[in-house]
Amino acid sequence: MSSPESAIPKEKDDSLDIFNILQTAIQFFDKDIITHAFERSFKTAHDMYVSGMKKKKVPRESVYDTELNRILVNWLGKMGGIVITGQWHLIEDSVDEDSYSDIVITTKDQTIILELLATATSSDLNKHFGRVLEYAKKLSTNDIWIVHFTCEDGYGIQKSQNRPHWPSYNRINTVHYYHDRTFASVLTNARYTDRSGTINKIVDLTIPLRS
Repeated sequence: MSSPESAIPKEKDDSLDIFNILQTAIQFFDKDIITHAFERSFKTAHDMYVSGMKKKKVPRESVYDTELNRILVNWLGKMGGIVITGQWHLIEDSVDEDSYSDIVITTKDQTIILELLATATSSDLNKHFGRVLEYAKKLSTNDIWIVHFTCEDGYGIQKSQNRPHWPSYNRINTVHYYHDRTFASVLTNARYTDRSGTINKIVDLTIPLRS
């Protein structure tokens, strides 16, 4: 089974429960693709400690993007008729530059932006916090999510100083997913606002992955 066959998680108002959709989708990531990415589809984590060392190879953002998009299309798209768009094209009017939102989920009542990062520095995260607000303005939505997959050691221990890194604006829902090279499990830390306006904080929640 390459994607979930369970019911699509919904909130009380029948809107999509994005946090639990993400938690379920990650269980279906292809473990071989993630582990092989450390040698085949990687970037270098220059300024971060990974397995106790700097300048280690880690999976690129496109690896996670491809897997998450595949699963959402096969699950939400085929089961719920929900439209999943990868690399939604946006134009910066002032400078006429192309920009792209990683994944956009569209239902009759919701437009949800997922902005992905891979083993990002705090500076990288801050840039994306600002960028996703611009995307939200262009797509006229308040459903915005930063989804950060990271191998940085600090995210593997929540009590580590200055980890995880959160936006200053509660409107930006943020999930940090830590994993090591084995991809045997994923550690979740999240802060997000649900449809009732309640701010939810998830600390050190482990996602067991399918073998």
